[in-house]
This record gives sequence, structure tokens and C-alpha cells, in this order.
Amino acid sequence: MTSLFQELIHDLRPGTLIPALCIGLIIGLMGIVLAVSFAAMIFSGEVSHLAVRGVGLTLTGGLLACIAVALTSSFKSSISLPQDAPAAIFSGGAALMAAQTISGTGDVFMTIVAGLIISSIFTGFFLFIIACFSLVNFFRYIPYPVIGGFLAGSGWILSSSSLEVMLGSRPDLLDPWYLFTPSFLMLWLPGTALAVLLFVLLRRFSHFALLPATLVLGAVLFHVILLFSGFSLDQAREAGLLFDTLESGALWPVFTWQEMSGINWQAVFAQLPVLLTIPFIVLMGLILNVSGVELASNREIDMNREVMSNSLGNFLCGLSGSPAGYSSLSLSMMGFKTGAYTRLAGLTAAAVMALTLAWGGFLIALFPKAVLGGALMLLGLLFLWDWVIEARKKMVWTDYLIVLAILVMIAWLGFFQGVVLGILLSVVLFVIRFSQVPVLKNSFSGPSVQSPRSRPLPHKRILMDQGDRIKVFELSGYLFFGSVNSLVQDIDSKIAQQDYSDDLYAIIDFSDTSGVDISSVSAFARLLNRLDRSGVRVVFTGASTWFLYQLKNHTARMQDQEHFISFNDFNQGLQWCEDRIIKQYLDAVNQGSQDHIRSRLFADVADEMLKNLEELESIENVVENIKDYSIVMHLEKGEALIQPGQKLKGVYLIQLGGVVKTDPEGQEELVQQEYGPGDVVNLKGLFEEVESKHLYRASSASRVHYFSSEDIGLLQEKDPDMAARFYSILLRSSCK
Repeated sequence: MTSLFQELIHDLRPGTLIPALCIGLIIGLMGIVLAVSFAAMIFSGEVSHLAVRGVGLTLTGGLLACIAVALTSSFKSSISLPQDAPAAIFSGGAALMAAQTISGTGDVFMTIVAGLIISSIFTGFFLFIIACFSLVNFFRYIPYPVIGGFLAGSGWILSSSSLEVMLGSRPDLLDPWYLFTPSFLMLWLPGTALAVLLFVLLRRFSHFALLPATLVLGAVLFHVILLFSGFSLDQAREAGLLFDTLESGALWPVFTWQEMSGINWQAVFAQLPVLLTIPFIVLMGLILNVSGVELASNREIDMNREVMSNSLGNFLCGLSGSPAGYSSLSLSMMGFKTGAYTRLAGLTAAAVMALTLAWGGFLIALFPKAVLGGALMLLGLLFLWDWVIEARKKMVWTDYLIVLAILVMIAWLGFFQGVVLGILLSVVLFVIRFSQVPVLKNSFSGPSVQSPRSRPLPHKRILMDQGDRIKVFELSGYLFFGSVNSLVQDIDSKIAQQDYSDDLYAIIDFSDTSGVDISSVSAFARLLNRLDRSGVRVVFTGASTWFLYQLKNHTARMQDQEHFISFNDFNQGLQWCEDRIIKQYLDAVNQGSQDHIRSRLFADVADEMLKNLEELESIENVVENIKDYSIVMHLEKGEALIQPGQKLKGVYLIQLGGVVKTDPEGQEELVQQEYGPGDVVNLKGLFEEVESKHLYRASSASRVHYFSSEDIGLLQEKDPDMAARFYSILLRSSCK
């Protein structure tokens, strides 16, 4: 509070105060025009005689919201007023409240006021909850076409409400020809012409004084024409060109709490769906406007603070019976762009509205309906142009159709139905688009990848020859009913292309998936049944426990481990398939009638075995010559070579036996890599100190040499030739 007071005192300097007073005056006049327009829109048709009383409501709410946000916003020149979209939505509900109250019992004015109080206070409470729990970012995910459709619908409501303000009754759009009779033409044509003129001017010029100056000139011109035509003010009022006057010049107090007894609560509660829509509309409008201010001012704004600030403003609007509102983009930027970036601009605007509230009742009664209706129609035209004409250039046609569908639904049935339709259409469109995102990241056969298990050459040759019997399918993303059906078809077609008399294996890897819905489980169950009939054995790797449990509930085959098995790790699953293929191949070799297979296998591996023996002999010779530069380690089976977290700056060369790399928990069955004679462990340790993230154990009785980086440097210094041969061993190992 002290810092706020000091800030206001600091801004009383002439260089800040004078621009603030000027801009505040203009904003205050704009607030008065908007307050009168929104009151005329809400109290229109059969209750248009109550519009001047309604101005007291909107002006009071405007000045209170303006003060609250000016003092608490993180953006100093922020201006909050009752806004067009909430007022447009409420006007539809107000007309139905009025109709039900007129045909029944109760005070029409107080019934509409009760609806305004409920909607604004609930809006304030809703924004307060959003700010308290920092939920504002969640609402930023509302689909863009839904927001566009809502704004286009607001434009339609504003445009149609402007006709109702000017005509004094709701126009019959099914039979519009009566509007072209002279008595009706005089009511709506001048305001429409003013709206079109302003629309054209504002699209060509952007001066902040253009709109208020044109509206004031329009009002002056109206009275000049009235004077020269011989019409009195009373005659003009009877003709529907002016608002009714108040007995007192003051616009406040508008009502007393004793009048609350005349509320028709049944009519109010009947419009609860409309009233409960307004908080969401206010939040969306606030997010859009604050985001626009943030972008236009190139300043970072605390969105959560803005929501909290506007929640206070709406609480005050509710206590005064005003429609809900939120920060205005154009008015907030007016002070920032003109050097009046101070809270004094908003406070000055509030003071102007307060003066009007106290003594401006007679002035409001002199304001022509055509000018106010034209201002409303202008807002409607701007919305419709932006979101029906200009939006077509920015959106793909599917999103644009959603905007049009929402607009038609709002014009036909109302805001709530239009927004619901837009969300449903966006969800359907999202499902269609998301289902087109491929969840099959990769698919390949066994020969292109092998498990890290160290195998003898004959087994490696078998896997190279028979590896096509293993089909691997790597999945990614979220699996749901829209994407899994095409995925299942892809897996089915790729497996159908295989032509083997022996068993086929399909590894479906879920390691990179983020989730699976229940519909996807059903699709996988159908796939399992089809593959089972074809003799294909399915291996799931990395699948969640929930998925496997649900899958068991969907198919009776899940208990048959001959056709289905699951592993936590992909390499485990791949190794299981390889073991099965090797076993089947060796079983066939051991049959007496399959001697040609044994001969072919021996011929394939003989040369490679000799080459490997020569390499091992060469490694033995090198190790024998440089063993003095190493630490020799003799490990029993299962004994740890490297512990997780152990820091090393050197390499291990395996001379005899073998070593396996396992997960940090030391579960040996989860083997990630196997090393045999001539292989090097911790190769990066040659260049830098490395902290191990895995556990390395001896898979059998082993002899391992540890060469530190210092010993390797010493070897290179004393015996460069032997060091070169040692480096060739390291290079050969890194290429395996």
C-alpha cells in the first residue's frame, strides 16, 4: 500500500499528470458512451423505458471496476470496464426474464438487476478461484476456432442488439420488409449509416480521438436537424428517437435493497445457463486482451495478477448491479501509447464517470438512440469483419468452418449452444488430426538390429540368415482409438508380407509411448487373435502393467505364453526371440536329414572364425607386451567390475571371460550390453573422467586389464609402436 501511494505521488509531476488527465478524460467519455450503449442493449424492446435507469448500473460498475483495476493491475494504464461480449450475452437472457416477468408477477427492472448481480458476482468468484489456484494457463488451451466463433457471435449479437436499441423493439428478421417503411427507416437508417461511416474511417485512420469525436458530432448534428425540422424533444422521445428522462438528474442510486422483494426469481433461475456462461466468456476475453496488451507493449505481464485484479472489479460490478467486464485492450494501450503510463489515467476516467453518475441524467436523456445504436453496430461490424472476413486468410478451411458453425448456432439458438457446438466440433477435428499423426515410429527386421548379448559366430550367422523372422514395431506418442486402428492395420499388413514356414515373431515396443486408452486395448486384442491364428508370436516390450492387465481381460489367449509374452526391456524381448530362432535352427541341424544345413553353416562361419582367432591372438600378444602398464583383475562370476556412481579415468580390456552391463539396480537379467575377449569397457575414460551410470559384472570367470589414462600416456612415451597397436585394439572395439 505504501509503495502504491508513493507511486501515485511520484506521478503527480506535470510531465505525467497532464497526459494522464487528458487521456483519462477521453477514456472517461468512452466509458460513458459504452455504459449508455450497453444499458440500451440490455434494457431494450418492451423495457426500453428502463434504459436510463440501466445507465446508472453500467456507469457505477464501470467506475468501480476502473478504480479497482487501476490500483491493482501489474500494467499501470490498465482500464477495466463492462464489456460488449458479456453484455451481449446477458441481453438475450434479459429479454426472456422481462417477458416472463411481464406475463407473470414481479418487478421487471429488479428481476434483470438480480440477474446482473448474480452473473457479475459469480464471475468475480470464478476469476478469484482461477487466480488462487493459478489455473489461468489451463484456459489458454481453448481451441482458437472456438474463441473466433465466440467473437464472431458477439459481433452478430451486438449488431442485432443495435437494431433493437434503435427500433425500441426486437426486429422480426423473418419478415424484414416492414423495416423499410418511412416510420421505421427514420429510426435505424441514421445509426446504421453512422456505424458504416465509422467502420470505414477506423479502418483507414487509427487516431484515438476519432471515435468519441464522431459520436459527439453525430449527437450534435441530430439536435441541429431536430431544431430545423421543428420537432420538439418530447415529440422525438415519443417517436422513439430519444431515451426517457429521469425525475432527478442523478443516475444514482438506481435502486434500493428494499426493492429486491419484487424480484421474479423463477425468471432469473430459468436463465442460469446464460448467466453461468458469462464467467467463461469474461475469462477468455480477459486472456485475449491481456495477451494483446503484453504483445503490443512488449512488456511481461503477470496474467495471474490480472485475473485476480479483475475478480475484484467484477465483485464490485456485481454489488452495483452492473454487467461483468474485464480489462480493455484498446483503452489500456491508449495511455501507454500517449505517454500516460500511470494509474492516474484510470483514476481520472473513473472521476469523469462519477461526475456523470451524479449530475448527468438529463444529458443521457438527450443522447440520440441512433448514435448509441450506431456505436453498438460499429462494435459488431468490427467483430464480424475480423472473424468472418479477415479470419479466412489466417485459418485452414476446417477451422474456419467451425467459426461459421458457431456463429450460425449463436444467431439461431444462443451463446451457450454455440460455444458447446464449437468445443464439440473442435474435439472431433482434433481427434481426426491427431489420429493422422503416425504412432508407428519405426519398423524393421531382426538382421538390422541384434540384442547386446555376446554370441558365438555360428549363432550370429544364424541370426543374420533367419533374422527376417523377427519384425520390430517401435511405437511413440499417445495411443488412442483414432490412431491405433491404422496402426494395427500397418502391423497386420507388414507381417502378412513375410513368407516363412517357421514361426514368426512380432516385437511391439511401447518404450516411447506416453499412454494408451481402453479402446486401443481392444484393437490390440483383435490383432493378437488374428496373429495367433497365423502362427505369429507376439512380444510386448516396455508396455505398462495397466495395458497388459486390460489386455488379459480382453482376450482368452493371454494365458498362452507360447503366443504372447511381455518384457520390461526391449533388448530382453529381442534376446528371447533370437534364442528361440537359434534353438529351432540348431534342432534342425541336429536332425540326421538336415546335414546340408550343418555343412552350409560351417562353410559360412569358418573363414570368419579363423579371422577372429587371428585377431584374438594379436590382442594376446599386445596385452602380454604391455601388461606392466595395467592393473590385472581376476573376477569370479557375478563379481562387480564397475559400480554405479564410480568415477574412472581409464579403460578396461577383457582378456578372458566376459562382462555384462546391467541396470543400476543390479538386476543381471536386464542385460544392456555384453563384452567378450578383446572388447573394451568404458572407452570414454580414455579422454576424460567418467561417472558410471550402470553396473558391470563378470558373466564368467574373467581376467581384465585396467589401463589408466596416465599409464596409457606413459606407454605412448616409452613404446610408441606398441601404443599404436593398443590404440588399434581400442578403435576396433569401438566399431563393434
